[in-house]
Amino acid sequence: MNATARKYLWLAVRVLVSAACIVYVARKIPWFAQVDDAGNVVTRGFLGIFAAAFQRGQWHFLVAAVAAYMLSPLFGAWRWRMLLRIQGIRLTLREAWRLTYIGFFFNTFMPGVTGGDIIKAYYAAKYTDRKAEAVATVFLDRVLGMLGMAMMCVCVLALQWSRPTIADTRWTLPGGLGLSIREVILAFLGFAVLGAMLVYSRRVRRWTRIERLIARLPFQPLVHRVDQAVFVYRHHRRAVLLAILQSWCAHAVSIASVYCSARALGLDPSPVYFFIFMPVVWILASFIPSVGGLGPMETLSQEFFTAAVLGLADPQEALSVAVAMILVFRVAMFVAVLPGAVLHILHGEVTIRQARNAMAAVEGHE
Repeated sequence: MNATARKYLWLAVRVLVSAACIVYVARKIPWFAQVDDAGNVVTRGFLGIFAAAFQRGQWHFLVAAVAAYMLSPLFGAWRWRMLLRIQGIRLTLREAWRLTYIGFFFNTFMPGVTGGDIIKAYYAAKYTDRKAEAVATVFLDRVLGMLGMAMMCVCVLALQWSRPTIADTRWTLPGGLGLSIREVILAFLGFAVLGAMLVYSRRVRRWTRIERLIARLPFQPLVHRVDQAVFVYRHHRRAVLLAILQSWCAHAVSIASVYCSARALGLDPSPVYFFIFMPVVWILASFIPSVGGLGPMETLSQEFFTAAVLGLADPQEALSVAVAMILVFRVAMFVAVLPGAVLHILHGEVTIRQARNAMAAVEGHE
């Protein structure tokens, strides 16, 4: 199977997973309000709940959700620029912000989740002859962002460890197996520590013979240089820690955007829940093949944002509210990243296909 066939096959898998999750979510929620014999509303319908966010009395929360998410590319650019400087690649904060914003736009509107990363890698490589190192910064930026999200979640979780609502919240897997929120996030951190040891520990690398594995991979010279570029950060622990802490700012404004989306629906839940549950939703959704997280995010939100978390009395209504909250957040996110499209058009940027072909050419000549 050639590369083009594999790409379309992987896209088909993501589309099918998203469609299956959407069907699963849609079958669980009531679309219209349910009333009793006296005409009183027993359970609000999803359509009415979602429309409430766009009514005149709630619009200011929707504006706040958009404004909060617009800050995320700025903090992301700040972190990425620092990683570039360690590799000897210098971009101004303005240029890093521009490329990061364009990356956010492509990651949001394109079917895959790496389109924006390809654009960032292409331009970072274009500005320097250290192309493998530039690609490594984009890879590490995403990894550190996810690790920082998990660490922030653990810190908040530690302060709320005995809170009954958090202790009782579980993720039910197929087959009936359930994992608590604590087990999910601690398991991810455990795997992250093992991964870091595999990348940065010389002893573990010798024991696992990772160098032999790298030697067998396609485009081995480029892969080897990327591996060596990532290994450089082993000697910059303070900078890596600072990058992780910087990611907290980006995650905080994104979480604030989701919280404002919930407030736009007329809810008044505790912000603490969002700093614990949204990182878990994003982390788990990132490991599920889908189109931009569509489907898995809504499904996971139903699992974690229960009636007790949202401050609702009806568990059935909570299922609709959780999905409506994520969809309102998606609306806010789409509006917030539109300036990335303007920046892309004004500066005559390449398409993702052109950038991907250019990076493939780089790989072939390494």
